[in-house]
Amino acid sequence: MKLNYETCLIGEKVILVPYRPEHVPRYHEWMKDPDLLEATGSEPLSLEEEVEMQQSWRDDDRKCTFIVHSNKCHPMDNSISDDTSQVFRVEEHLDDMIGDVNLFLSELECDNDEWGDDLRGTEASQDQLQQPLLQAEIDIMIAEKH
Repeated sequence: MKLNYETCLIGEKVILVPYRPEHVPRYHEWMKDPDLLEATGSEPLSLEEEVEMQQSWRDDDRKCTFIVHSNKCHPMDNSISDDTSQVFRVEEHLDDMIGDVNLFLSELECDNDEWGDDLRGTEASQDQLQQPLLQAEIDIMIAEKH
């Protein structure tokens, strides 16, 4: 998803990083494991197909994929900083990859008027009330222990 392509989420034990081309070779190796293929309901892909899949997920407005990295070197810091030394460089942390998180967004099957009644009188604008309501499904795969 292009919306999150520059967003890393740093937690105490893991860092979620948008799925990037640098991740593809290692991810492709994981997906050769028959147990992982079965657990994820996936089909084996060639490296070229995996590259295409990464690009399609990046460009899809309703799918968001993060690669899970073990957080070995970024201590939790609740301060917000413009310090570029805190930039996460994927190529320096490929050995810390442990899995992925997929987020699937879909429109909620309901009448917006029903929800609009709940939102009226709040800070929701008329434009927001016209937007489709979305629901999310999340899948987590841990391929390696660190």
